[in-house]
Amino acid sequence: MYAYASLATLGDDVYHCEPSTVALEAHIAALTGKEAALFMPSGSASNQIALRAHLKQPPYSVLCDHRAHTHKYEAGGTAFHSGAALLAIIPSNTHHLTLKDVKDNMVLGDDIHDAPTKVVLLENTLNGTIIPQEEVVAISDYVHSVGAKMHLDGARIWHVAAETNISIKELCDPFDSASLCFSKGLGIDAFLPLNNI
Repeated sequence: MYAYASLATLGDDVYHCEPSTVALEAHIAALTGKEAALFMPSGSASNQIALRAHLKQPPYSVLCDHRAHTHKYEAGGTAFHSGAALLAIIPSNTHHLTLKDVKDNMVLGDDIHDAPTKVVLLENTLNGTIIPQEEVVAISDYVHSVGAKMHLDGARIWHVAAETNISIKELCDPFDSASLCFSKGLGIDAFLPLNNI
């Protein structure tokens, strides 16, 4: 990896024309099956930018596991950057969020007192826990059926792929955006694969 990195170009990517960055982003977009990818300095930055891209006009909320990095470790970024409430849910099975957990806790409707849920965020792995892909797909199908978006905090999605033998593309398919970190296991920074944002 060091030898490969030493061959990278070192230009400024302000105008999205730095060859190594453009090639890396194109590769990650193809790997994840997303329309585009954006190289970011950190996983926290890519999570926050993805959420902000989905959240257009408050009030709104983001539903996630109560242990999620975005809820516990990103310095209130979702509230600060997007003005969104976080609905931090304790999984009923104590392992991972289920379709029932999501259905029971999403805020739907247009009551002026509510902050409707516009994004469901899943983290995979979460503290080393892998969410079964069937559950992810079921949650995604429901979330999309009610007009909301899905975001994956996939900082360690590479580990999920290695453990389950499911491709990165298939793991990312249920999501509208995903944050993938190379710093977990590979030693680089974060990517934000995007689909129709």
